[in-house]
Amino acid sequence: MNGYVYIASLSKAYYKAAVNSAISLRDHYPEANITLFTHEVFMQDSDRKFFDNIITNIPVHKRAKMWGMARTPYEKSLYLDADTEIRSERIKDVFDILGKNDIMFTKIIPHVSNTKRIDDDNNLEYHGGIILYNNKKQTIKLIDKWYDLYAEQTLCDWKTSPFAQYDFRMKPWDQFTIWYLLQQKEYKKIKHDFFPKGGHEWNFIYLLEENWEMNAPYKDLEQIIYHYTIPGERVNDGNIQTPPGSITNFN
Repeated sequence: MNGYVYIASLSKAYYKAAVNSAISLRDHYPEANITLFTHEVFMQDSDRKFFDNIITNIPVHKRAKMWGMARTPYEKSLYLDADTEIRSERIKDVFDILGKNDIMFTKIIPHVSNTKRIDDDNNLEYHGGIILYNNKKQTIKLIDKWYDLYAEQTLCDWKTSPFAQYDFRMKPWDQFTIWYLLQQKEYKKIKHDFFPKGGHEWNFIYLLEENWEMNAPYKDLEQIIYHYTIPGERVNDGNIQTPPGSITNFN
């Protein structure tokens, strides 16, 4: 069985967005299997009908997405950021893209997303908003490690860390963490790739609608998954409060 995974942690704004995204998914694929990872305090009984599976004992963490991804109940999963909207029936065909790969990403478009140089030979290219992956043991081990290593990455002294050879501006980015892990010998056997042609129709960033010359190559793309950004003030206003000093207190 294949299915779609949403993670809505830390802020109720993400929960509301995930519900709206799931509704749009059901509009275009009524039979979709959908799992939501969120906090019980966010759940509204009226929203339960949009999901087949709801898991609420999740970390209060800004990157609980990796924790949830590793606990998918599906053989093949599509992780979607909460701030997405499904706009095409082609969403049901996404699992065919995985093929023999274990995990696949859409590609960052530099002028509409944060992109930085990792080192002289590599740039940050993996977009973390739409991720297609299987449930094989090694893939799940990778995603679990992604969650653990990201926490270490954000707290470390960069100059004395395993990441010291890379640009210190990588420190906040979980996309760097997964890139780093996929370079390690332990995960070399994991087959990873980008969606065909960068997958921009599967992760259509809202800024591509701006009348910019650089957007010309994307203006006729079908928007299978539309990806917007929730304003920071709405996210912050909905944050869970945690005790002072808690490692989950990101306010």
